Amino acid sequence: DSGNQGGSDDESDAPSTTNEIIDAAYALADGESLDGTYTLSGEISSVDTPYDSFYGNITVTIKVPGCEDKPMKCYRIKGEGADSLLIGDTITVKGYIVNYKGGVQFGEGSSLLKVEKTGSEVKAPSDPKQIVKEAYALKEDETLPYKATLTGKITKVNEYYNPSFGNITVTIVVAGMNDKPIKVYRLAGKGVENEAFGEGDTITVTGMITNYKGEVEFA
Repeated sequence: DSGNQGGSDDESDAPSTTNEIIDAAYALADGESLDGTYTLSGEISSVDTPYDSFYGNITVTIKVPGCEDKPMKCYRIKGEGADSLLIGDTITVKGYIVNYKGGVQFGEGSSLLKVEKTGSEVKAPSDPKQIVKEAYALKEDETLPYKATLTGKITKVNEYYNPSFGNITVTIVVAGMNDKPIKVYRLAGKGVENEAFGEGDTITVTGMITNYKGEVEFA
């Protein structure tokens, strides 16, 4: 027994210690995966995609103790506590490990087994312009570490109200920052079903802001 927290559920010659698992994962070529499933624990260093209440999953990146230089993305993991994960929380994840387009990650469908609430909620800046600037500094697939509230004028209706899902997608401009529009993806709330709701209206939105495929948006 190595005493490490990593583990495989398969062949005896498979990597078994934490270091062996992560080294093997980082040796994978694009499109390759390790045989079997593995369990790792680590501290959340980023929330890459906010919790999706429709699908019940979230994407985070963890840093495993002793292997902090080799972060592990946990793609669309599901399990109890997934809806409230914060940067700094320590989690245990079980699933298959793959190299997807050069990034090492637990693949979709992996399970969140345990959550230790060691993180703390990050407060949003009080200045909305600062929030917008930080949003535009995000790299692709990154998410701001806090829940933001912004008030802005609707400049475009991207997708009209969908009665089946009770939402609408619009674009807003905050505090005259016309060069930094923010999409509000599948917005739900009071008044969105009104036929008059749309361009020119001023709305207040709360949620997680992410850079999704190069576009800044409320998730």
